[in-house]
Amino acid sequence: MRDVPHSLKKKFFFYLNQFAPFEKKPTLAVALSGGPDSLALLKLTAEWTKDHGGTVLALHVDHKLRPESTSEAKQVKKWCDDWGIKCHILTWKHSTLTTKLQEQARKARYTLLEDSCKEQGVLHLLVAHHKQDEQETLQMRHDKKSGPFGMAGISACLEKPFLRILRPLLNFTKDELLSVLENHPYLQDPSNENLKFHRARLRTAPPEDLLPKDPVLRPLMEANLAVDLATKVTLSESGWASIDTSTLQNHLLWAHVLRSIGGKYYLPSQTQIETLFKSLKNPDFTKTTCGGCTILKRNNTYVALREYGRVTAVSLTNKIPFLWDNRFWVSALAPAALTQDISLGILGTKGWLQIKDKISEPFFRESILTLPTLWQNGKAIEIPYLGILHQKSPLVYLHFQPLNAMLGQRFIALDVKEPASK
Repeated sequence: MRDVPHSLKKKFFFYLNQFAPFEKKPTLAVALSGGPDSLALLKLTAEWTKDHGGTVLALHVDHKLRPESTSEAKQVKKWCDDWGIKCHILTWKHSTLTTKLQEQARKARYTLLEDSCKEQGVLHLLVAHHKQDEQETLQMRHDKKSGPFGMAGISACLEKPFLRILRPLLNFTKDELLSVLENHPYLQDPSNENLKFHRARLRTAPPEDLLPKDPVLRPLMEANLAVDLATKVTLSESGWASIDTSTLQNHLLWAHVLRSIGGKYYLPSQTQIETLFKSLKNPDFTKTTCGGCTILKRNNTYVALREYGRVTAVSLTNKIPFLWDNRFWVSALAPAALTQDISLGILGTKGWLQIKDKISEPFFRESILTLPTLWQNGKAIEIPYLGILHQKSPLVYLHFQPLNAMLGQRFIALDVKEPASK
């Protein structure tokens, strides 16, 4: 591996150190597509881990979307071998895909990457988004009329249950990354040139300059949001939220609550939130839906529940823990559940009719309908949050964790400046 230019190595060390502290002798995983950006990131990260007594690990996802993907994966692994870096190839197993190809591939890629890190105890996953990627992302958000939070920039650090996703290249240009890579070969993704994809179309005509002018804007917005979430929202362990009525001007708070309760990957649009607010301000308001949630008014608060018609039952597996409906962690699975035809869905109206005489209703009926429930042969056999069991001990334990309410951070130091290049 050739040496990295000193100025770019110094710059990378500066930005990666903004994510400190790291553990002693840290292991950093790099999401390696084989393109120039991720190869440059791998090379820079290898320098940093060498300097810190740590280890770098490459993770390459073979999406199996093109005939040549497997041979490309082998080529990427060979490059890693040549550099003395361990590389794992993660294969996406899927049926024929016809719609939302890039979206499904992205979700699958991050699932495979995060699962691999969790299995190996790796706490830091680095991805190669750089300044041009951020510019394109902001242009796409601008075109979709994203609000001020989305236009404040991509999160440089995203906290996940078992790891952090880090983006240390957001202040690097494409030319700088090519300089890191020098003349080393790399893969070309044909989807980058496919004009049916929005991002590819943007590359035919450079987008307007939408990069955040104030690097501390997003951290300040997130700090204020954290206070509002703590003081004006109450989360129930059974997966619903109570929201103070004084929040009807707070688009950002409602967007995060709805994404969390609704099990979504993305925030609702500003237009969706504005439409919701018009309904909520109606004196006769009682009930509506938005972002995969049902919203009700009870006394002086609004209540957001998962819209139960949107949840699909899933079969139980021995892959523990796993995230159900992007909201509940399922763990401590009893062996009996693996040998029986048992699925995990919601209670719904069918389950309600089976159990309504067995409980004194602890909260409003709409929230009970959305509770996770174990089903077998059309019968609700276990509702953990109601304490209703048809066996001596529970088959599963569930834990509600509003993962999507967690905030990303730009991690731009407020009191330091990037060192001058020499």
